[in-house]
Amino acid sequence: LLILYGSNMGTSEEISNQIANEALKKGYKSRVSSLDEHGDVLPVEGAVLIVCSTYNGNPPDNAVKFLNSITSRTGADTYKGVRYSVMGCGNSDWKTFQLVPRTIDEQLAGLGAKRIHIKGEGDASGDFEGGFDQWYSSLWGSLAHEFSIGISEQDAGETMDMFRLTNFEKETLQPLPVPAIYHQMTVLKNEELQQVALSGRSTRHVEVALPAGLSYQPGDHLGVLPCNSETLTARVTRRFLLDPATVVLIEKTGTGTTFYPLDTKITIEHLLRDCVELQEVATRKNVKTLAGLTICPPEKKKLEWLLSEDENGYVKYVLESRRTVLDLIEEFAACEITFAKFLELLPPLRPRYYSISSSQKQNEGICSITVSVLDLPARNGNGQYLGTCSNYLSGKIPGTSVFAYRKPPVSAFRLPASIETPIIMIGPGTGFAPFRGFLEERKWLMDNGAGLAESVLFYGCRHPEQDYIYKDELAEFERRGVTKIITAFSRANATQKEYVQHKIYQHKNLVWQIMMQGGIIFICGDGSRMEPDVRHTLDTIYREKMNITTSFSWVDELIKTQKYQTDVWASF
Repeated sequence: LLILYGSNMGTSEEISNQIANEALKKGYKSRVSSLDEHGDVLPVEGAVLIVCSTYNGNPPDNAVKFLNSITSRTGADTYKGVRYSVMGCGNSDWKTFQLVPRTIDEQLAGLGAKRIHIKGEGDASGDFEGGFDQWYSSLWGSLAHEFSIGISEQDAGETMDMFRLTNFEKETLQPLPVPAIYHQMTVLKNEELQQVALSGRSTRHVEVALPAGLSYQPGDHLGVLPCNSETLTARVTRRFLLDPATVVLIEKTGTGTTFYPLDTKITIEHLLRDCVELQEVATRKNVKTLAGLTICPPEKKKLEWLLSEDENGYVKYVLESRRTVLDLIEEFAACEITFAKFLELLPPLRPRYYSISSSQKQNEGICSITVSVLDLPARNGNGQYLGTCSNYLSGKIPGTSVFAYRKPPVSAFRLPASIETPIIMIGPGTGFAPFRGFLEERKWLMDNGAGLAESVLFYGCRHPEQDYIYKDELAEFERRGVTKIITAFSRANATQKEYVQHKIYQHKNLVWQIMMQGGIIFICGDGSRMEPDVRHTLDTIYREKMNITTSFSWVDELIKTQKYQTDVWASF
């Protein structure tokens, strides 16, 4: 069983490893690789499972070559004898939902490969796991039928711990090695950008020193490896009555692969702080495991109710309220789960990605990011939900360090190669971050004698006296002629909310003029509401200007010609 993934944020890779581990338990010889690492030659022996996402309409970084290769082929027998199935990961808030996995699925079938199992689709804006389960629950039956092998319905090893933890005397330990892609970067600045007393929210400007030889371009991201807070880790040690300073050695007793540092001494505190996600929503499989470990009849009955498809208990009680495994084992205290089993249920700690908000030409040796600090009432009604990485970064004082790496954009989200190409930037809130880098770069070019084409920034926030981040800098950019700035303040007028899409429509003649001159639109921010509203506004402008009443999408045409570039994400 060959399992190939295309993944930017880690979800597809994590699913692939989950499938591989289950395959080993069922007697399959399985291996996992990214699509590009494996190449475009697919085996005719066994089966190929592909788990892939779409990033703003583009393939993930590690699937670009594979997709380009299979879409350029035409032979109807190219993949004859290959047996496959595709699981797509995505978010239906995006218009390009499932575009890449659907393309892979259709192209393989068109090139002669045999689809031996239904195509799966998971939607991160809803019940992602439900979509995955529809595909996964019958996968092993399809494989067994295809290869005429017997299957067992027994769920072997469901309650058997995959790990054994051996305690040692407390001692001073060396820190765990960090993956080679990360660099240790010293924090130089960490400043508040909002008027917190008025807005009740926080946005931080964080500057780090770049290691020698590391460069970036405006439009790149900084991938930051966070740590879990002491508050979170203390909840775990309280639940299991553990001393966080206890030194343990983790040994694997079950089948499958793991991300944990095996045969390495580590304190429980560091294990919980540096290795695992503690705020991920519990999966149905997690709930099933907890129910199997609970003897108390009332608690067991409620956990089993969460798995009832008829009443949709999981979606109502776990998914919509974002309850974690930690939340559930605190609530269901009768669950007889061991600390080793708890570790087995957790995914690895992942990096968070922030648009770089500076230009290296303007600030040699320095890189900045703009961080919206997530601090909201928890959906489960218990206190506050604090974003793992944003709160980690907000507490970093100058002189301390973070581990991070530069990640280029998948799309062409960069300043045009020609300074004669006009641009429109749309970035409310922290969506302005990459455009600060764009504007610093343009300012440097102006200071060095370049004559720049027209530039317009549509910037939005709630109130000009509360959360207008980089206000003075923006005024200076406009005064110097680096860009024209058009602002929208959604809370400044008590009777009418005004957003960037409203300002775009009000300045439709300017927008049209720039685009008729070969301009490029860049948009960064919320992809679930803001970007679709902007897209609708631009299409409306086009239909008015062209005097047409059809549903023709101007934005779709701009995307095809790379005149509409996005760096968007789903809002919390």
